[in-house]
Amino acid sequence: MIYLWQCKCGIKQEVSRPAKDYLVPPDKCECGAVDGFSKLIEATTFVLNGDGWHATEYTRTGRSIK
Repeated sequence: MIYLWQCKCGIKQEVSRPAKDYLVPPDKCECGAVDGFSKLIEATTFVLNGDGWHATEYTRTGRSIK
């Protein structure tokens, strides 16, 4: 998985790690800092389109969305 971290200097850095290591910050920033990272949360671009489960099986009434 890819996680986004921000150094105390303001530089943002993407880090690829296994899901179990989601709280492990980057080893080093471009500015040379080795600590002071904050984990960021970004909006996802996950979109459901078409006639899949979201249109037929994920409604409050259980009926298809037309």
